[in-house]
Amino acid sequence: MGRSTTTRSRKRKFCGNQYSSSMSNVNTSVVVSAEQKENKQRHTSNKLTGNRIFDIEILMNVFPILFCPVCLQANLFLFEDSVFGLCSNLTLKCNSSNCDFVKAFSTSKKYNKLSEINIRIVYGLRLIGRGFSAAVKLCSTLNLPNLSKMAYRSLEKRILLAVTEVAKKTMEDAAQEVKTLKNSQENVIRCGVSVDGTWQRRG
Repeated sequence: MGRSTTTRSRKRKFCGNQYSSSMSNVNTSVVVSAEQKENKQRHTSNKLTGNRIFDIEILMNVFPILFCPVCLQANLFLFEDSVFGLCSNLTLKCNSSNCDFVKAFSTSKKYNKLSEINIRIVYGLRLIGRGFSAAVKLCSTLNLPNLSKMAYRSLEKRILLAVTEVAKKTMEDAAQEVKTLKNSQENVIRCGVSVDGTWQRRG
């Protein structure tokens, strides 16, 4: 009995039709529009925030190549007026003889005349159970200026007052939430409580 041979017809490759060109143009415009929108969103979301650690000498070498906004001469110089902990008060000045441009600024935001960066380092060290000695070691290792012991203790007291107030408010809100969930009018409600704080061990 002879073998039966079957031939499979080859599929024709699609090369487009009368609608292909118009659809291609629409798709391209949609893709380009989407990319532009994404780039715009990325650009607006890339706003720099937060703190950075950098070598002050690098910053001082950058400003001399920038143009003064008043006389348009590349003659700007950066000076450090004072230092308080990790915060520096700097002054940007134009050294041109016929220009009086001066711009003073601080390297940290201020809250009630207190530098945010100094508050953050004290609070951060408290969260990991460390104190003034650890702050001195950390700043020395990173070649950073550090707070005096008196300034450090003063910030600790201010942070204690703020943390106590926040903790009290949080616990009151939690108690009210439990009271609402249990639908009880009693002043005292039985429930489990878990409270956490900074480490007791410090160094």
